[in-house]
Amino acid sequence: MSSLEYEINVLRNLISFNTDSITKKHYKECANYLVKECKSLGMDVTALDASLESKDNLDRPNIVAKYNANKDKTVALLMHYDVVPPGKGWNKNPFELTIEKDKLFGRGVADDKGNIAVALGALKEAKEKLKYNIVMFLVCDEEVGGEYGAGYVSKNFSDNIDEVLVLDAGNEFVGIGASGVVFGEIKVYGEQGHAGYPFMYKNAIEDLIRLAYQLKDFSLLRAGKISKFDASPISPVKKNFGRFTITMLGGGEKENVIPSEAYLRFDMRLIPEEDVDEAINELKTYLLILSNKLGIKAELNWIRGGGNYYSDPDHASVKKFVKIASQIYGKNLSVGTEFGGNDGRYFANRNIPIISFGLAGRDSNFHGPDEHIHLKDIEKLKKLLVDYLTT
Repeated sequence: MSSLEYEINVLRNLISFNTDSITKKHYKECANYLVKECKSLGMDVTALDASLESKDNLDRPNIVAKYNANKDKTVALLMHYDVVPPGKGWNKNPFELTIEKDKLFGRGVADDKGNIAVALGALKEAKEKLKYNIVMFLVCDEEVGGEYGAGYVSKNFSDNIDEVLVLDAGNEFVGIGASGVVFGEIKVYGEQGHAGYPFMYKNAIEDLIRLAYQLKDFSLLRAGKISKFDASPISPVKKNFGRFTITMLGGGEKENVIPSEAYLRFDMRLIPEEDVDEAINELKTYLLILSNKLGIKAELNWIRGGGNYYSDPDHASVKKFVKIASQIYGKNLSVGTEFGGNDGRYFANRNIPIISFGLAGRDSNFHGPDEHIHLKDIEKLKKLLVDYLTT
């Protein structure tokens, strides 16, 4: 019998639930399974459902599971059970755990159901020798922003916690912050008319193309925002930096009609310590100056986002985690900030250390076909959690 039998069985059950964050059809079944499993480990379990606040009548159960070890401090383990849609190109059934040699395949094995299975397994092994009280937040909707997942839990959970381990990341460095993201849409206006008479009308799509080309200079401006914190080891430069990327274009009514409106949508990444309102105002000012320069009627139609945060890399909890993780993974793990975002953002205002780590390897292909993890990484993460929580 494998020492990972429990974790693999839990993961097999979790993968069987298609908890696609778009349809949310099987959130409730997956949450019910997690409630049962947490209770079997002696945890006190509460379900916080954000369905009434979300107003779309879709179940959004979030599980808060506590294990009271009668200690002075409490560590929160934050994970999510929702997944992105499977997409095309799979060679395996995405909702059936497949094991081939040292690899485990299935949608969510790396992001983030594998981490849930490991966390439960670590508690099962360590609960008699814990040095902390444990609370697990097993939330939904992380893949669509987390407002009704970790965001809802954070607003409705008032108990004291001393640190948060976000088990939703890779294992190549220890994360102590994230970039967050700002999404938005720029709309360009022209004049609708017959395409046979292009000299009579102002073409919104042509103006949009000119605007989009010039926005490359704003991308360079964003890249000049250099963080004081290191980035992921895969970064082309040592420090985290700002980014602006055009990701969608649209417009037009018909082939023979000059379009009166066109749009582009963008993804703007912040550095962890940046003020989101200042970043948005900088974009608004740049767009106003650029559209006037080009003689284009353009406006920022909508914009939303944020979620950047950071923790003190010199905090004792961070140093302890790095030391133990480096010993287990056999290398000196660096401390850095993520290019993306994570649910840790919702607990950043509590002024406690937030540490990110997880099962995803560089080859895991999470969000892609044949998402997978390695058995050795399950073993290492489990040992890391056991050692950290019992030291």
